[in-house]
Amino acid sequence: MLSEDIVRARSEFSEIQHKIEGISGFEWGENTSPEGFSEGFTHCIQIIFANEEARNRYLPHPDHEKLKTTLLPILEKIIVIDYSI
Repeated sequence: MLSEDIVRARSEFSEIQHKIEGISGFEWGENTSPEGFSEGFTHCIQIIFANEEARNRYLPHPDHEKLKTTLLPILEKIIVIDYSI
């Protein structure tokens, strides 16, 4: 079962796509890999942006900053990867 803090962070993340223009998708998942290569990471969050400008608008956005105040205190470590397809 997810802790209360994780449930709250997930809820806030799911709402952010409706608050910031240019977010075209959002996924959240808990690691279930049996391979043993997760290096301690337990969850994955993917935000899909319409374009690079949307991502750049998201980064300094006040709702993103608010989200970070919820998420960062409950993290032991974080990795962020941006990519284009």
